[in-house]
Amino acid sequence: LGAHLPLAERVRQQAAAGLEFAAICAAPALALQPFGVLKGRRMTCYPAFSDRLSGCVFVDQAVVVDGNLTTAQGPAAVLEFALTLVERLAGRAARRKVGEAMLLR
Repeated sequence: LGAHLPLAERVRQQAAAGLEFAAICAAPALALQPFGVLKGRRMTCYPAFSDRLSGCVFVDQAVVVDGNLTTAQGPAAVLEFALTLVERLAGRAARRKVGEAMLLR
């Protein structure tokens, strides 16, 4: 992912425009880091990849939101990551509705 130029350009544009962008598991370290969009940001990724980060602050939490960036650690965080993205894009009521439909309380 980190070498995919069309993806890199799109993510850079999203970040610069203040639009939402997100990544989970190893992708923050392997894609977002090389794209240069993590500088000065609080973020997370799969902990085994945290040694590949520089210029950002790794936070050992399941999901981290910093401005328009949402990152998550991995498979165990996927539901929280998804619901966080729903909330960021559609609001708290939408998050609650989706969570309830998934039988999450």
